Amino acid sequence: MHNILYIHGFNSSGNSNTVCNLRAMFPEYNVYSDDFDLLDLDGTQDKMHQLMKKYRINVLIGSSFGAFHVLLHDTNETKIVINPCMYPSVEIPKLDPSLSEDAIAAMQEYESRYKPAPYKIFGIFGKDDELFSYRTEFQRLYGYTNNKSDNTVMIDGHHRLSPDELRSGIIPAFSFLGL
Repeated sequence: MHNILYIHGFNSSGNSNTVCNLRAMFPEYNVYSDDFDLLDLDGTQDKMHQLMKKYRINVLIGSSFGAFHVLLHDTNETKIVINPCMYPSVEIPKLDPSLSEDAIAAMQEYESRYKPAPYKIFGIFGKDDELFSYRTEFQRLYGYTNNKSDNTVMIDGHHRLSPDELRSGIIPAFSFLGL
């Protein structure tokens, strides 16, 4: 049995369409989510840790800014990221111009923590993402170089994925990761 924790994106919630779609697509898995204050970087990481322990999570899935938190969470559990916002210090001020310089500096400090992944990880990227695309950066940091497998998929879709678009990305991710 897989226990999945889903981390929503910026200005979203733990009851987003994506988590509802994941629950509908995979009724055999326990899919948990909660509301996160993603701008509270340490608080989000702490809450993720608490929920992972409480629900015995073995798969993390995150979208956009939530994917940033998934990528940087210190765990060896399997990770799936959907249109990850790998540099929120650049992207989030575009969405919230009132963001303080301290908040941007905190994000930059977190961004400096990226390191090659010793765990199973997969990235899903919308071909027509209207906000950003960090597929090349994801592959540089997390791509598997010791085999010919690609741990990413580019799907027809935008930043927010429809149920069909989500399915076209999540099925290859689950297959690649052996879920």
